[in-house]
Amino acid sequence: MARQQSDAKRQNFWSASPERPYYHASDAGLPVIALCHYLTLESDDALKQECQQAIQSAIAFELEISQEVANPFSYPRQYVKDVGGTKRSSFFISQNNESGYWWQGENARLGSLACMGLLVKPLLDDSLQSKTSGYSSQCLNWILGANPFDICMLDGHGRNNPDYLPNLASSTLKVESVMALQQALMIQMASPLNPSLKQRIWRKTGAGVSNGYPMQHGSC
Repeated sequence: MARQQSDAKRQNFWSASPERPYYHASDAGLPVIALCHYLTLESDDALKQECQQAIQSAIAFELEISQEVANPFSYPRQYVKDVGGTKRSSFFISQNNESGYWWQGENARLGSLACMGLLVKPLLDDSLQSKTSGYSSQCLNWILGANPFDICMLDGHGRNNPDYLPNLASSTLKVESVMALQQALMIQMASPLNPSLKQRIWRKTGAGVSNGYPMQHGSC
């Protein structure tokens, strides 16, 4: 709970230090999920109340940052920081991050946030419950096809599933979510890829679609 911080731009975001907000491509909902489980074990009423307030504030942060700009698909936005840059709100993960590269997608992040919203709902004030339910639904809706590309990223379901090329990478299981980074699809639609670079990235990361390049598939 002590990791919840505020600055001049944002209130009640998670952070391990004053310099860098917590953002994660697969476990964005983990801090709140962990606190929900902690509440089931804590017997001290004062600590339980403090925890519930932290949860309320964290959910309010997620809702507010996602609603601060035009967002027709209600995509869950986030507070990020480029390496050597300043903190900023963003739709997608900072590609200039500590890993040194970014070919992963964010569907796992959406799944984590959807799980967070469903798990936390009974703990929220009435004013936040319906908004959080809608937030969780929109996370899943994006994966299942309510996105600008009209792509269902649950393989074998919906329409316009991303193609896999098993001769270039391991085949995928059915009913598996493609880890597609949507920002990159926009780049791919706007400009053709360098074929040799595309092959190099594919061999490195596996099958899927991300960042304009193929990438490893993964479940939400």
